[in-house]
Amino acid sequence: MNPSARIRDWAVLALLLLVSMAIMVNKNVTVTRSLRAVSLQTVSGLESQFSRIGAFMRAQEENETLREHNIVMSSQLARLRDAQLENERLRGLLALRDTLNVPSLAVRIVARDVHRQKNFVIIDAGESDGLASDMAVVDDNGVIGKVVQPGDDYSLVQTYLNTDFRVPGLIQPLQTFGIVRWDGTQLDRLLLDYVVRTEPVRKGQLVVTSGSSIFPSGIPIGTVDSVAVRAGENLLEIFLTPATAIGSAKHAFVILKTPDDELEALQRANP
Repeated sequence: MNPSARIRDWAVLALLLLVSMAIMVNKNVTVTRSLRAVSLQTVSGLESQFSRIGAFMRAQEENETLREHNIVMSSQLARLRDAQLENERLRGLLALRDTLNVPSLAVRIVARDVHRQKNFVIIDAGESDGLASDMAVVDDNGVIGKVVQPGDDYSLVQTYLNTDFRVPGLIQPLQTFGIVRWDGTQLDRLLLDYVVRTEPVRKGQLVVTSGSSIFPSGIPIGTVDSVAVRAGENLLEIFLTPATAIGSAKHAFVILKTPDDELEALQRANP
């Protein structure tokens, strides 16, 4: 074969190959673009879904963290409120000690039994601290009871929620006398006895200690809750709301004063 003809054939073949490749590339670009568009759309959709899932998981983690912080802050707030209430009680006790004008001892109530007719509490002071039987126990709100069994370091206190407990009371501002006791029924109700029906007793009037061999005068006992005339009697039936809630009392004062035996005997004989 002529060499020039062979070169011409190779040139024609190369040209045809180039043309073929150009045609294939043009067609593939269109297909590639289509495939790329479809793949980008699919990937975008999947990425959006995964992004939502990730945001949901992060939101759950943040909510869990917020819940934990909320629990911690609620607990701290509760402790702060308890501390504030405790400080208010202690300030009230200090103010009470300043107004008693009698020797007294600050004590803590460490145990209580207030679910029966003979209800008692135990305080963390005893004979080693100068306590004796029949010493009055009060807090910043009013009367709690009296010491009935002093031990060396702890003492048993008979509370006003005890059917054997009695304390002379005075209705303010009437200056009317009576005897306060518990009838053994409701824990939030006391009775004021021996008040005649002609006395203008009204709901909301304060009843304080009138002064006795055990309790100094002027310590709150309760507030008049209801007044009625006893059937067939010349006396009023007066119910009081106690000034102090024994179930929640934590601190108190013991009045370091022993009763006068003669006065106590006269009061027991003439209620």
